Amino acid sequence: MRDRVRMDGKDYPTPGIEGRTVSWTKVDDAVYESIIKRDGLVIGTGRWIVSDGGKRLTQETIPVRANGDNDKNIIEYVRTSGAGNSLLGEWRPVSTRSAVPDLFVVTLADDELHVFYPKYGSTLYTMRLDGKMYAYTGFNAIPGTTSAAEALGLRSLRRTMFQGQKPTLETVMSVSPDGKTMTVTTHTSDRADEASLFVYEKQD
Repeated sequence: MRDRVRMDGKDYPTPGIEGRTVSWTKVDDAVYESIIKRDGLVIGTGRWIVSDGGKRLTQETIPVRANGDNDKNIIEYVRTSGAGNSLLGEWRPVSTRSAVPDLFVVTLADDELHVFYPKYGSTLYTMRLDGKMYAYTGFNAIPGTTSAAEALGLRSLRRTMFQGQKPTLETVMSVSPDGKTMTVTTHTSDRADEASLFVYEKQD
């Protein structure tokens, strides 16, 4: 996804995502704010803070949740290219945290696994463990995106996202032998970046 950024507070469409717009405003020399809309309705706001002499970036995102949760997602980055307080350059994420737990519910319907996120109020995606590619129609889906899923064992599966025929993201979900935790490992398919890893606890 690529957004067109102009620091004038006006809404500009996101190429390839119908109905999505984003606006940007420069608050001061080191603080920037953004507003994301879908079909004219605000779905999230962002605040970007450059610090440590331009070496670090804090991204604070407040999404509008269907269930009314007052959530705030925070991602910390360090600069790998560029200089000064400008956002221009390349940033590497080093940590992430959220005010609201990233709870999700997995259910089985016929031959599909449905992954429902209460904070979005919808099923983000479904999986058929046959290795075939299916259109991805989840929350904020980018046109032309597909996904394929396959079992790796009794307690593990792999899900791969595609843009056209090109794999873009790979996620492995593994349940512990006692069934109490799930480890989710995600990495981009075409880069050598370190994978992100989340461990979830099963709720009663």
